[in-house]
Amino acid sequence: MHPKTKHSPLASLVPAQVAGLLCSFIRVAKCLAMTRLLKSVIAVSMLAAWAALTSCTFDPGPDTRLQREVEHLQELTIPPGSHLIDQRPPTIQGWVARADWEFQTNYSADEYSGWVAEKLRPDFHAYGSPSSLTGFSKYDQGDVEMLSVVTVPFAGMLQVTIRLEIYPD
Repeated sequence: MHPKTKHSPLASLVPAQVAGLLCSFIRVAKCLAMTRLLKSVIAVSMLAAWAALTSCTFDPGPDTRLQREVEHLQELTIPPGSHLIDQRPPTIQGWVARADWEFQTNYSADEYSGWVAEKLRPDFHAYGSPSSLTGFSKYDQGDVEMLSVVTVPFAGMLQVTIRLEIYPD
């Protein structure tokens, strides 16, 4: 050999050593391929789990639905410019859900009866005479909702107490 000739480091290896290095390289490559495959399987599984969890609808529960129904009915039964006096949070006792609210308004009893009947139509049906409206009821998704209305003139205003009761059908 000429001293100025450069040799590859592999040139001095015996064929058996080259074969051993090649097998080691192949094992490392297979291991990396398996690791990539495993990572891919884990990533796809996590993506599928995330998709399944986010596609489920959130059920807020009966207390939240009841609270939303009470708030909606308060919007329909308390006229603009009225003053809320008292409000009892919704409760569920046995099979009955209840809520109460009380307010004062400048409306007369007749004006309020006409206004609230108009706001609750067509969902609720009024009961009582037109001059002394005592309540409303509706059937909704297997439940009967009843609103009882009591009006009392007080200090030049009308004091109104409303009680909501919801019964299962």
